[in-house]
Amino acid sequence: MTTTSRVSLTVTSEAPIPLGPLSVEIIPESGDPIQFVLSSNHPEHVVEVPPGRCAVVASHPNEVRFRQSVTVSASEVTRVALAKGLADSPNEFMWPEAMRGEVTRDPRPETLGEIGVLNGFTATNLKAITTARASDEFVTLAPEEQPLRLRMWDLPGMKATASVHARDHLDRRSRFLKIRIRSGCLAVGLVDREDFGPIVMTPPFREPLDITFAAEGVATRAAERYLNPSGERAPVALATPMDAILADFLSAIGCPPLEHGEAIWELANIDEAADCLTTQFACPAGRLLAAHYLLRFSPDKLPLRVVDDLITALPDVADGPVIGVWLRLTSSAGEIKAIDPDTIDRQVHDLTALALGRRTTLFRRTRRLLTKALRLHPESQRPQTRAAVDEPAPADFLDYGAHAGGLEAFWGTDPFSPGPQVTASRTPYRDIADVVLRDSAFIHTDFAAVAAPRQPQEDDMSQSTAQQRVAWKAYECNADEMQIIPFGPDRILIAPRTTDAWGALASVMQSHAYQIRPEDTDSYNCRQITGGTGKSLHAFGIALDVNWTTNPYRETPDRRKVRFSDKPTQAERATDVKLQFADTDMTPEMIDDVSAIKTNDGKRVFEWGGSWTTVKDPMHFELDVTPDELASGIDWNTVKQPAGQTAPQPAPQPAPGVGAQVGDPGSVSGGDAITPAAIMLGNFDAVQPLIEKWEGGFSNDPRDPGGATNMGITQDTLAQCAGIRSPLTMSPR
Repeated sequence: MTTTSRVSLTVTSEAPIPLGPLSVEIIPESGDPIQFVLSSNHPEHVVEVPPGRCAVVASHPNEVRFRQSVTVSASEVTRVALAKGLADSPNEFMWPEAMRGEVTRDPRPETLGEIGVLNGFTATNLKAITTARASDEFVTLAPEEQPLRLRMWDLPGMKATASVHARDHLDRRSRFLKIRIRSGCLAVGLVDREDFGPIVMTPPFREPLDITFAAEGVATRAAERYLNPSGERAPVALATPMDAILADFLSAIGCPPLEHGEAIWELANIDEAADCLTTQFACPAGRLLAAHYLLRFSPDKLPLRVVDDLITALPDVADGPVIGVWLRLTSSAGEIKAIDPDTIDRQVHDLTALALGRRTTLFRRTRRLLTKALRLHPESQRPQTRAAVDEPAPADFLDYGAHAGGLEAFWGTDPFSPGPQVTASRTPYRDIADVVLRDSAFIHTDFAAVAAPRQPQEDDMSQSTAQQRVAWKAYECNADEMQIIPFGPDRILIAPRTTDAWGALASVMQSHAYQIRPEDTDSYNCRQITGGTGKSLHAFGIALDVNWTTNPYRETPDRRKVRFSDKPTQAERATDVKLQFADTDMTPEMIDDVSAIKTNDGKRVFEWGGSWTTVKDPMHFELDVTPDELASGIDWNTVKQPAGQTAPQPAPQPAPGVGAQVGDPGSVSGGDAITPAAIMLGNFDAVQPLIEKWEGGFSNDPRDPGGATNMGITQDTLAQCAGIRSPLTMSPR
């Protein structure tokens, strides 16, 4: 009987930039395959193989594989460097992600390899989301060009330090936007004008943390996962700690199950694991991540006392209590078995309740494990364990979940509010860059100095759209509550208690001889906002679009100011708009007078869409005050009046929750009829647009004594004009 000789083969993943955890399989020409795992902490392994050719296949946790072929002989030492032959990074700032297999060059020849794309299972998930989209209900693709803001939230009592990488590449075109978090940051997000977008929690590691937003994932806006036929989280960002071992752990807990994954952590017993958790990872966030890793791959090696210490080391985050729950439920270590079942059950209940009282989770697995724990102990979710009865539940974060490696990520408005317009945020933030997203790539950025934190609602001069939605919530898409009032030659549908504000706006426009066209002027409309998420302020009856044909909506990613025409007449200015020499047919003097309108308490009443930064919407006027602020009344001394007219008396306002009733001022349903200003009665050309707007359609309401009506003409009137005595049959077409 002969014994097949074997020789040593050394496989290493050492490189200037770590390759991360790898599952390696060696397939010799003869004999069985050999499998092992390499990591940043253990980058080299020696195996005995038969002489001859061998295939070496290495796999990242994200399912990206690469191969080498080597000939092994007894006459020389054979060493395989896995980093040799790897494709270059698409650009220098993405080297760490490229080496870990998360990013690769775009294979399409027209890109010349200069544009990176997602790689591995994140790319697969992204494809599943975009191809499984059954209807626009589940995913709303971003508009052709979308302005975004890179936003940062500070940890309580700290000021975050961060830097944005690769400005030059972003100016040319890039699929990635990287921000390096150095300290003091709670979360980072990429939000639109409605303060909505992907938000990624940033654990306070000792070493810096890179968060790289992926344009392809952000562009999907796949927020509500429960409507997603693919059931996948949209991959919005990559997360790479500068500590290579922490980066390995984060990859492991954020990826699909890794074959032989427990071998990455090569510790012999519980004492060595505890020593590693308490010395190597001095910062609590790093120890939490190590504990999460052990809980997933080898819970018996996770010391109970270390986990209990972590519960108090980070008292504001839920990760420690959740790890404590599942260690007690899954570990078969002797120290866990020594606790009687009733005590375990009580501790699990108490830790679950404790986790529910903490608003923040740092890692992706925590929220999912907390949801599972609630199924086991639903009684833990008592109202008194929550900071407020309307606080979002763990399942809300899962419904709007996003993928950012192993970090907690979701679509929301701030680190505590999943989903759009949950509440008006009072969490301080700083916007550190303006970004334009076009065709699934970042094409432009404007990097601001990291200024002092902004405090919404208190320091801002004007109300954000999200704050206005909250303030005027009672009127959202509530057509029955809306009130009809005259506005120049038009009639508009607006929220109660806003009559005087719109009257002031009409007075200013009339004083400047600005002609309002009813056919392209409109107010209340229950619809989504243009270029954003959530309801438009038109749906609340507090916004008005005036003459949209000659005041069009335009994207201005260069952040230029609005362009006025210097022509003397409105018609000439409209021509300049058509030729794109100007953005609006309004004059700067009229807009200044609109901005001057104040309440009796000195609050500015209107915001004009033409003054916005990355878009220009000069047709748009919206209220910039809350109902309480508007209740003080309009200061008519700030309102410019048409020549020969005096300021009107304030209109009586209906009580909250009461819309226009018979006899109310501004109501057309009873009492004295109100004729819109500037209507030339008896002039068909002047009256016809108003009739077409408000009467333009077929109606045969049995409560209407006029009977069948189309375009404002009753069936009897049409018959009389046609000289027909017998009744006509009127068709809605």
